[in-house]
Amino acid sequence: MSIQPRGGWLPISTPDVTSTLRLAEQKLNSDGILQWVSASEVIDLDNAITSLSAQEADALLDKMDRAGLLEAYAHEIVDDSAIGGGVSESKRGSIYTNLAQQADGATLARFAEYTANSGGTKEAQYRAEFDAAISSHSSVGAKQDYIDAQIAIVNNNGGDTTEEVSARSQALESISEVLASMKTQTAGLEATVETLQNEGLFQDVLKASIDNIISVNVFAPETSYITYDTTKFEAIVSGAANFSDVDLKADMFAAAATELGNFDDANKLLDAENLARQAFAGVEIRGEAITDMTNAMTTLLQSDTTGIVDKLTFGEHFDGEPMAQYARQLLLSGQEAKLGEVMARLQTGNQVGGIDPITYLEQQVTSPSGEPLNRNAQTLGYFTGAVYVAAESISGDVQEQRDFVNSILKSSLTVFDKSKIWGTLAGATASVSKEWVSRGIGEILNDPGLTAAQALDRAALPEDPQSGEIALGNDAQSAYERGVTRVRRLNE
Repeated sequence: MSIQPRGGWLPISTPDVTSTLRLAEQKLNSDGILQWVSASEVIDLDNAITSLSAQEADALLDKMDRAGLLEAYAHEIVDDSAIGGGVSESKRGSIYTNLAQQADGATLARFAEYTANSGGTKEAQYRAEFDAAISSHSSVGAKQDYIDAQIAIVNNNGGDTTEEVSARSQALESISEVLASMKTQTAGLEATVETLQNEGLFQDVLKASIDNIISVNVFAPETSYITYDTTKFEAIVSGAANFSDVDLKADMFAAAATELGNFDDANKLLDAENLARQAFAGVEIRGEAITDMTNAMTTLLQSDTTGIVDKLTFGEHFDGEPMAQYARQLLLSGQEAKLGEVMARLQTGNQVGGIDPITYLEQQVTSPSGEPLNRNAQTLGYFTGAVYVAAESISGDVQEQRDFVNSILKSSLTVFDKSKIWGTLAGATASVSKEWVSRGIGEILNDPGLTAAQALDRAALPEDPQSGEIALGNDAQSAYERGVTRVRRLNE
């Protein structure tokens, strides 16, 4: 697909724009016998463009595009023929930086397309360099317009021809590169992610954000290896921690968990890796990348734990798979403490210690059907169900499952202790909760007769240490059990 020049209004004309356009025509003229464009002519044109104001430069580039000169300029910058105008790597980077600072997103998209179709064996490298320049130097608005242009390319290349697949893949990689650069530009990042969600492309973009590096030793295939770069993934996912829309945060967490699951499943890994598997008997190095991915997800989850898990519980991800994928990787990597903190927040609210567990889990809202609903209790059940599913997926050994749970509960106790909850809360329910945390969870940890599921349930719901009964009403207990049961049933 070609990105056509903008229609409608014509770009501005000033004496400087007009004279620079004439200069472009002269410098890029390769007609006639033994005529070619030299590197010095490319540099002269860059200097002339850079001397213009941003508005004038953008107008000039648009006029050049209408005259077919922008494509010629893109090609001459990277022309590596013996008599071509190709410039040095450092000068090429300087030209790309100047363009990224001066042109709008639509013009940048057209230039990127020309760069990617410039001929030669380094098209992908040049396109990646140009994307990097946009990521580092373009305004938020230009980045958004550039991404919009790439979305159009993806949507218009839905076929399975080599050309369409290549165009779609390149556009998704460009989107992921520029999107990652918006990590701290929260408003722009949030708006763009929402656009990608509405277009049904965000999952594909997040997948494209994970790069794999294949190192092949043809003389000793068994020593070949594959490593992964999740830098862009981490930037996008952790950047979502500052979103104002909790629904979008939950969608981001779920999308990240999907890629985490694909990463963990050898049958679902990136196509390039599957090809590599057939080519050599090498090894994979995924551990560090998975840790980096879960760290980004933890940053996102900690930004609004109760809100995100609530949206997962009562939204399209009610089966618990996103949370189970996340929990699985934390358990495998010895990071159970993070799950303990999540559990403590789901028992007392995001600000651990702000509300005692009994009061928090007894809170009710009105459901769409008009019935009272203990959302907090059901959300907690969703989480504990997902944690059990995760533990079960790792090992069928009852004791190993119980060890996982014990590590989580110890962490939860530590979180409660650090929160100083009991110094700020008073009343009957707070007294029961204090006794339950200080003594009840300890007894659960020391009871070898409990299964992992039983230990999770008993530690999740406050018990009255005096009577041994759950210190919640029937509605809260039922809501919790509903959350647990649904997740476990859907993951059998």
